[in-house]
Amino acid sequence: MTQQNGRSATDDLTVGILRVDPTRRLAYCNAAARALLGPVSGRPAFVVDFGPAGSRIDELVERAQQDRSPVVEREMELPSGLVDLVLSPEPTADGDCGILVEIISLRWHASAWAERQAASLQAALQQMLRGLAHELKNPLGGLRGAAQLLKRRVSDPELEDFCRVIVREADRLAELVDRYAVEADMQRVPVNVHAAMERVYQLVSGNDEVTVLRDYDPSIPEIDANLDGLIQAVLNLVNNAVEAGAGRIVLKTRIRRRGPEIAMDPAPFVALEVLDDGPGVDPALGTSILYPMVTGHASGSGLGLTVVQAIAARHGGRLDFDSRPGKTAFTIYLPLEPSHG
Repeated sequence: MTQQNGRSATDDLTVGILRVDPTRRLAYCNAAARALLGPVSGRPAFVVDFGPAGSRIDELVERAQQDRSPVVEREMELPSGLVDLVLSPEPTADGDCGILVEIISLRWHASAWAERQAASLQAALQQMLRGLAHELKNPLGGLRGAAQLLKRRVSDPELEDFCRVIVREADRLAELVDRYAVEADMQRVPVNVHAAMERVYQLVSGNDEVTVLRDYDPSIPEIDANLDGLIQAVLNLVNNAVEAGAGRIVLKTRIRRRGPEIAMDPAPFVALEVLDDGPGVDPALGTSILYPMVTGHASGSGLGLTVVQAIAARHGGRLDFDSRPGKTAFTIYLPLEPSHG
């Protein structure tokens, strides 16, 4: 097994790898396998040291050794979720047989596929928004200019009011276009993420219909970010929760890893979370709630979460959510890259 700087090449895989010798002792266990199988006290000497899941794997190892043929176990339940197992015999020179066990996380593969889809969608979305901005700004400017000229030529106060309405609404639409067409060159500087969370807290804490709480990790260092972008992203999530009928919202910050797939990318993330006690995302919408123009609110534009995704992507992060009635969490993951001045 190739070693690089004291590490095995399989330490960087997202597939869990166990190598069991002919005496059924555990000869090797990579980082992904430890993450998928769960913690043990001390260094595991046998697969069974991982508890009930380990005992089941040990049974499969025994079968593969006896039959000298591959064994496949589909959708085995582990503490980390469902996995597929592939056990392959490894005959030794003296006629014995060790076993190579591959543990494939179904959640990770689903997550990886979803992430690829999200990246593709985000690129298409960004192109669409820029095209939309280009197409709308010129006619909006013409509409606004025409209304201003018309206002100068009419003497009827009521018609003047109508012209003012046209100008005001044209300005509002232009502002919406600017807000949703998030530019690729979003400038980033050293930022304390709690400055963004506190700004959102100040904006929404005066709402008598909802209780807003804070749960911050003060140890989070500054990261390179765009403060206005973070404020807009978190505010969109909070506004969505309010519109959904939440009575309690928690603004939370943590340093997190995103699951067993950390074996490939062990770097931690700063998580900006908005938790609420509302009815949750409609199961009929599912992950499509993240698509543009899809909304669970009759008065929604369907662009709020799209903007959050775009801002997260501009920071090298992403948006995830977990929702059920009474407990919904939208999380913006940002790379933890502490600024150094």
